[in-house]
Amino acid sequence: MLVHVHPRTTNAQMETPHRPNHSASLSSPRPTHPFVVATIIAQSDHPAAEAAVEQVTQAIHRILAGDVSVDAVVGLLILALDRPSAAVPSSTRLIALAYEVGKALGLEARIRLATRLGSALGEPYWASLCEDVNLVRSFVAARSCR
Repeated sequence: MLVHVHPRTTNAQMETPHRPNHSASLSSPRPTHPFVVATIIAQSDHPAAEAAVEQVTQAIHRILAGDVSVDAVVGLLILALDRPSAAVPSSTRLIALAYEVGKALGLEARIRLATRLGSALGEPYWASLCEDVNLVRSFVAARSCR
């Protein structure tokens, strides 16, 4: 399967961590990306769950067409925990797709950078990179459980 990074995403954007705005951070961040929110609703008893499954299916088709982001990876991993419908691919396929999207986004290279930083990784400047490390650790955990 071939996954393309969104054409508006540059290599510099993928490799350069953003400086987080700590004054605006929450202790428990709430998901805001539509795909992530739809995956959570699709797995719930919420009255909109059936409609959310359709949104999730459409989002997976967009991901397969190359419209990818880190939020897509998060949504795919959430879906892999418990598929809301038979219309959604198997958990193994979702994890594999999340891995391919992560590779296309350059997460592997960012993890290599993180291993070279050592204790400097704890600096607030590298918070975005730490999030990526945790996301990749989720891949490893999810793949080993399947």
